[in-house]
Amino acid sequence: MCLTCGKHVTEQLWYLEPEKHRLRSLGLLRDAVSYNMDPLIMSALKLIRKKQPYSANPLTGISKGLLDWFAKTVHGIQALPDLDSAFKVIDMANEISLAPCLCKKALAPDQPPAWRCIGLNIAAQIQFQREVKSPVREIDKQEAKDITAEWRQRGAFQSVGWLWDANVIWLCNCDEHCGSHRVSELEWGLVPSFVVANLSRPSACNGCQECARWCSRFGALTFDADGRVVVDEPLCRGCGVCIEHCPTQALSFVPRQVFYDVLNKTVRPLGKGTVRL
Repeated sequence: MCLTCGKHVTEQLWYLEPEKHRLRSLGLLRDAVSYNMDPLIMSALKLIRKKQPYSANPLTGISKGLLDWFAKTVHGIQALPDLDSAFKVIDMANEISLAPCLCKKALAPDQPPAWRCIGLNIAAQIQFQREVKSPVREIDKQEAKDITAEWRQRGAFQSVGWLWDANVIWLCNCDEHCGSHRVSELEWGLVPSFVVANLSRPSACNGCQECARWCSRFGALTFDADGRVVVDEPLCRGCGVCIEHCPTQALSFVPRQVFYDVLNKTVRPLGKGTVRL
């Protein structure tokens, strides 16, 4: 599906830039932080867990500022619109690992681990070089694709993780346990994709609400008085799972109007610039 004249593709699809799939050092200070990222993330997730459910007890003060800065500046993830985009990210990776989901470990510690976090490039290299305190194993690209496809069938949406200057480090298979959307202050920690779901064929919507059954973002899909779906663009991640499961093909993608620019760390309007999927 093409949604672009091609002008802005390179700028926006940062995760398909070869330069962002690197393994070399990021500098002494950044390397030191990167090698100790998991404890930092776990500490943040445990703090978020105390604020459940979903902003019922909002973060304030220093904790809000620190987590917001971390999610926007050091490490975050961007939702991908479809399985094909996830496969393209995997194909470009230089090194790949598989580990249990940190978010689920922190937010649902009573549940069994979910082997679905695929480390890429620098993240995989770090896991293989250090004494890992949590389980991890090396996988090839085909196994990574098979795992991702299996989680997609279960309703998980895919996201690509970035570190510092938009270096690609993760391919995550996310569900309601994803920590970055648990509190509103960290919403940009999970950057939505460059497209958003849209009711492009209103007459085709029969009000079955099957789309809502597959949406893991509370409030993103509601229904009007006639039973037709209404998409809240700021809440929609643009993951495409609802589109894939719409039995009447009433939903499709349209360009998102505002997004968080991972490369420049700024929120700006998309305007007429669109992207190729």
